[in-house]
Formats: sequence, C-alpha cells, structure tokens
Amino acid sequence: MSWLQQHAPGTYHRILFDDRISVERYGVGNAIAQPYNHTILPLASAKDKELQISWGIADFQHRFGRLPQGMWLPETAVDVDTLEVLVDNGIAFTILAPWQAVDDDLDVTVPYRVPLPSKRSIVVFFYQGDLSGSISFDPGTTANADAFVTETLLPRYPEDHDYDPLILVASDGELYGHHQEWRDKFLEYLLNGSSAEAGISTTYPARYLLHHPVQDEVGVVEQTSWSCHHGVERWRGDCDCCAGDGTWKKYLRAGLDGLATAFDELFDDYWQAKGIPPKKVRLNYIEVLLGKQPVDTFVEGLLQRTLNWAEARRARLLLEAFYNRQRMYTSCGFFFDDPSGLEVRYNIASAARAVDLVDQALGISLERHLLPPLRRVHSQKTGETGEDVYIDILVAHHRR
Repeated sequence: MSWLQQHAPGTYHRILFDDRISVERYGVGNAIAQPYNHTILPLASAKDKELQISWGIADFQHRFGRLPQGMWLPETAVDVDTLEVLVDNGIAFTILAPWQAVDDDLDVTVPYRVPLPSKRSIVVFFYQGDLSGSISFDPGTTANADAFVTETLLPRYPEDHDYDPLILVASDGELYGHHQEWRDKFLEYLLNGSSAEAGISTTYPARYLLHHPVQDEVGVVEQTSWSCHHGVERWRGDCDCCAGDGTWKKYLRAGLDGLATAFDELFDDYWQAKGIPPKKVRLNYIEVLLGKQPVDTFVEGLLQRTLNWAEARRARLLLEAFYNRQRMYTSCGFFFDDPSGLEVRYNIASAARAVDLVDQALGISLERHLLPPLRRVHSQKTGETGEDVYIDILVAHHRR
C-alpha cells in the first residue's frame, strides 16, 4: 500500500474509497488487514507474532480509517498461538485452506468458529480448494465469465438448499492480467455482470457474517499453510514442494534466528537501561514508519526529554536496525528452490543492514551470529553461498 500510495495514487485512493463505500452501504468494509512484513507466523517468536499483527492493524487503521475485522495470514500459515494473538488484537476472522481444518469432510460454504485454549474463539472461513486451484492454474477456467458461471458455479449449488451458501475463492491478485492475460476483464465482468444475471450475489466475509451467524465449530491443523502440503516445511527446510535441494533453508533460518536473538538482547538492554519497556518501543515504532511523527520526536516522547546529537543518532540507528531485523524474515526468501534469486538476496540484505546499523550505533559486530550458517546456504545454480551474497551487498554499499 505504501508503494501504491507513492507510485499509483489513483489506484491507492480507489481502494480506500471502495472500502469506505462498503462501510456506508452495509456497515462493514470489504478490506482486510495482513501482518506487516509477510512473515510466516508459526515460525516466528511470540514477540514477532504480536508485533507483526499489531503493526499490520496499525497500518490498516492509518489507511482505511477503521479497525479491521479480518486478517489474512501470510501464506495462510497458522498455528493456535497465532490465532490467540489475532483475538488478543480484536481480529474477528481469518481465511484458511480447507485442508487446514481437522475435519476432512468440511462444508466450506459456511464459516466456522475455532475454539482456542484461552476459552475464546475466532471465526474461520475456508475457501473452495478445487475451484481456487482451477482459477489459479487452469487458464481455460477463466476464459469466459458467462461460461464460468453456468458451467462451473451453478452446477455446484442447486437451488433447493435451505441456506445461503458462500462460494469463497482465494487466488493471487497478480493472476488477473499479469500471470494470465485479460483475466482482469474476466474478473470485472464476473463480478459486475454474469454473476448477477445468474442470480448470484457478490459479498465478502464481514458482510456475510452480518446475516449468517456461525453455527458450527472446527479445529485447525497446527503449522499448516495454503502453499505447502507439508505444513510449513517450505519455509524452514527441505520438502517435496521444492524441485531441488531445500536444505539451505534451515541454514538461512538458523543464521537469521541467531542474529535476531543477539540483536533483541542488545535492543532490550539499551531501552531497559533508559527505563523504557522495550515492548512499548517495538510496538509503537509503527508510528514512525507510518510517518505520523519523526523518529527523534518519537524517542524524545519515550524518554520525556530532549536528546543530544549522539543519543538521537544511536536511537535512530537501533530503531532502523530493528525494522530491518523484521524485514529479513519475509516469506518469499524461503519459498523458492534455489537461494540465488532476488528474494533470498533481499532477506540477506535486510540482515546485513541490521548488522551494519548496530555496528554504527554501538560499535558491536553481530556478524558472528549470522555468517557461519550463511556459509552453508549454497546455490546449486551459481555456486554462491549466503556469505558471498552478504559480502557483495556490503561491497555495494561501500562497507567492506
């Protein structure tokens, strides 16, 4: 959204406008939030789960002017702890793949309530797995919107049902016109023409819940996702989702985890020594990222006093390092077969930036926590290691 705001402001404001119109017409909006840095939350620490969800909600509220009811989890990766944090932060529902439910014979045309260990619950919508897959990977399915309705949708749902079935489809946005030509036109006509002509009304989860109270309960399978049928292995090791050898992923994650642990200790010690709860600093730093206040004003507000130049610089560098320490867990860096792609380079670059900023701020190098595992991140295509990439990045920034 920040990219759209800068580079495609017309699209950005149209998204906000359409959500506002939905609120005015129906009482609930159609936009939902997402965790801030697209981190695989079941693999994140408890502190990172809380932060990613909190930052995502703050970003949503900043842009849409309201609190979100729903949140899309990155790759729909889920565990019970993540659901608990969603509820802690006021999120009412999320969306998962049907195979993430413990019930193999699930009616996905209705939402479910998932009971939690805390005696609370959260609503989960399960999307249509086969229909979503067909839309995503079979171009013939989306060649004609009229045919899609009459030949694909209507035969699934005879008119003699005694409730309003929800046909929930999940697919990547870039499918429409990018991965598949003209599919943006297919989607436009499906929503604004052919579906209405066939007596199918368009809706969205928050609006559906207004008129359809949740009746049934179901459990979720721990540490599962929509894009890996081996749980969340795709983002931490080798699994059959990868055509090649994916063992490099566990070393990349080990390096990032080692760096994160060492950094968090320094970060917490720094703020505790100043009498400021580190959690307060972490969660509220989103105010700076959203441009609501300058970083120096933010720090002075925490300390309740004016900073000298050296103090301001040190705090600024540590906070920027903290932001990069969050970015280095972006899920795409673990998704693909080989570590030679731009996605892994992005994660390593974020880690390198965090290391560099800590060195500038405190004169402490955290490389020793990161580099040994990165040496074992080996590309079958280029022969490069993760350490090679790390050094290339530092050279590019004149730091070596």
